[in-house]
Amino acid sequence: MAPHSSFKPLSIPRNFDSLIFLMLFCYSINATLVDVVGFPNIFKPLFLLCSVTILTWSLYSHKPPIYQLKVIIGFCFLGIEQTLFILPLIILPQMMRSTKKLSFQIPHLILLLYLTYCLVLMLFYTIIDFSFFTPILWYLITGGQLILFLHYYRYQYDSQDLIEILSFFKKLILLQVIFLAAQLVIHRSFYPGDLWSGSFHDADKAGFFLLLLLIYYIIPPFLLKNQSLLKLKSRKGVVVLAMALAVLLCDAKILSAITIVSSVLYVILTVFSQLFNRHTQTSTNKTTLTTLLIFMSSFFVLSILNLYLNRISAGQINNIFEITSTYTGSTLKEASKKVLAGTNTKAVLYHRTYSQWARDNPFTWFFGAGPGRFDSRTSNILAYDILYKDENQFRLPSVIPPYSSYWVKKYMNDVWTKEISEAARWRSANLSFPFAGLIAIKAETGLVGLVLFHLFIFSCIYFLKKKLDASNTPIIQNWTIIISIFWLSLPLQMLIDNIQEKPQIMLPMLLLTTIILKTNMSAQPK
Repeated sequence: MAPHSSFKPLSIPRNFDSLIFLMLFCYSINATLVDVVGFPNIFKPLFLLCSVTILTWSLYSHKPPIYQLKVIIGFCFLGIEQTLFILPLIILPQMMRSTKKLSFQIPHLILLLYLTYCLVLMLFYTIIDFSFFTPILWYLITGGQLILFLHYYRYQYDSQDLIEILSFFKKLILLQVIFLAAQLVIHRSFYPGDLWSGSFHDADKAGFFLLLLLIYYIIPPFLLKNQSLLKLKSRKGVVVLAMALAVLLCDAKILSAITIVSSVLYVILTVFSQLFNRHTQTSTNKTTLTTLLIFMSSFFVLSILNLYLNRISAGQINNIFEITSTYTGSTLKEASKKVLAGTNTKAVLYHRTYSQWARDNPFTWFFGAGPGRFDSRTSNILAYDILYKDENQFRLPSVIPPYSSYWVKKYMNDVWTKEISEAARWRSANLSFPFAGLIAIKAETGLVGLVLFHLFIFSCIYFLKKKLDASNTPIIQNWTIIISIFWLSLPLQMLIDNIQEKPQIMLPMLLLTTIILKTNMSAQPK
């Protein structure tokens, strides 16, 4: 264990691991019974109180950072986001009084620059258009989790610390299979859908993490010299089949599709990188085989493209909207001044944010309208005077007044009305609802912030690759690849969703990334 400060090294006790696992199991059963019976979730405040108490105790009982990180990541799997929104408040005194100096790699410098830019924008727009709750909510929902990425880079970690927390993370995902089995008994249904929510009480998030673990067993053994996909043990084979079935049941179609595409892209980039890397982690045989597969699959892609062009020439497809409407149900008409029910409002808002805004106000288009002021979760929560919310959606207490910026009133007053919300009930939320990370970041931080955020993403991928080359421990290698695939997929995920503002997904990825980047890879166990 690497030295952290004056306290003695101490890892989280096994029985405390079990307590977190038990809480996750109990909450998954409780949430499932609530769904079946239809009663209010009366035990949710109790789970929230317990999780906040344990988080506070772990942060202020002189435990080492690895202990704190395991507790934080553990509660990312609890289906109560409010716990993670409270976390930035709980940890703020610790961050402010810490005697550890900040240290940086390139990703941390870029993120610090991005956060500084957000702070400058926030101060500027608070002066000209005051909103008391906007900066507070932005810190709790978005800024806090990014600051944690910087905060936990202060400390030193050795390979044993990293293996311990990666093993804990793996167990958290494996437990979702047990939770799904329990939900099967309660629901008595084997039909894919929202019933399969694990401890997240959210099928998309459960399916996302289960898919990551499924890829963990497939992609790294396929790529790395010291592992083999063909030598998969029977026990792991059963786990892989269980993961695949669980992913299908959770039915997280969009998240899964983007992650799979990103995995393929990562394999392709890895193969081509071998041409310029002397210290390769991939064998020549695997590189040759992957190149052959890429070559063969290109014929399939070209065949599909050829079929599409032939259909166009035959008049069977007139334009691209006839394809996209199959998935989005888009009835977008530029000539229409009013957004009609059934319109793909995501497409409308992309047009307004990236094109129309540039003509209306080039200054804010380039520099941004300010964090928390357009299409982010902060903005959407406060703008309940503009954006429609039904009875089942989260609402702020009445003591917090609504706030909608000038740009929300100008560009979003007709994209989420009661009529559009009801018409969208049977359509894909990811593909058609007017909320997306690339809209929010571009609108709120402008072209400057959009570039900085993507530089942060790609720098994480680059430096994780360097750590991969320096590692010889399978569990570290495998998770470094999987986390790199996540960062590669993030821009595509943000194309359709505000995933960068979902702490249950982002916090584990941010914290695991910063630990890997800071870990001293010397003296690794093999």
